[in-house]
Parts: sequence; structure tokens; C-alpha cells
Amino acid sequence: MLRELSEIGMRLARGVERQAETPETASGDLGLAFSRIARAVRQTLALEARLEGEREARVQEERAMRDQQLARATRSSIDRRSKLVRRAVGQAIEADAGEHDFEQLFDDLDERLADREDDDFLDRR
Repeated sequence: MLRELSEIGMRLARGVERQAETPETASGDLGLAFSRIARAVRQTLALEARLEGEREARVQEERAMRDQQLARATRSSIDRRSKLVRRAVGQAIEADAGEHDFEQLFDDLDERLADREDDDFLDRR
């Protein structure tokens, strides 16, 4: 609607311009009319730009919120997968490792889980 309103204002401004170019219809009131129309058009365009900026800011904010939610969900999935892997590998270590290797294997497991690449950690089977 604001775009349409500014287009109407521009048509009016052009009409005032045409009237001002013909000497028989030109008057001092045309300058005032043009000034008011031009001001209304500028204000309409400024309002349209401000509303568009606010809309874009809302879109960016919503996108950032979705990204944060996705990051939290991914982090939660990675933490669950990490606990599952630690438990399964820990059981294998307890079942098969000798006493002297037991502690070192758990240290290695913890180190590998801490140094994991989260990008593909969820995709590995």
C-alpha cells in the first residue's frame, strides 16, 4: 500500500509539474502543492524503507534463533552419542583388557572422545 501511495504521490507531482509548465495555469499555489506532495512522497518512501528494514531484522533474528536451537540439539545429540560410545567401549575394555592396560585404555578413550570432530561424529556407525 505504501508503494501504491508513493506512486499516486508521484503522479500528482507530475500533474503539478505539467500545470506549472503551461503559463495560463501556473500560479503560486502550484509551488506549495508540489512542495507538500514531494514531502508526502519522501515520508512515504522513508516509512516503507524503515518497515522493510524492521522486517529484515525480524527475519534475521528468527534465523539466528533457529540456528541456536539447531546447535543446541546437535550438541545434545553429540553428548548422547559420546556417552553411548564411552559406555560401549568401556564395557569392551573391562571385558578384554588386562590389568596393566586398563587405565591407559580408558585415558586414551577419554582423550579421543574429547578430541573428536563433531562434524562427522553423529554420522559414524
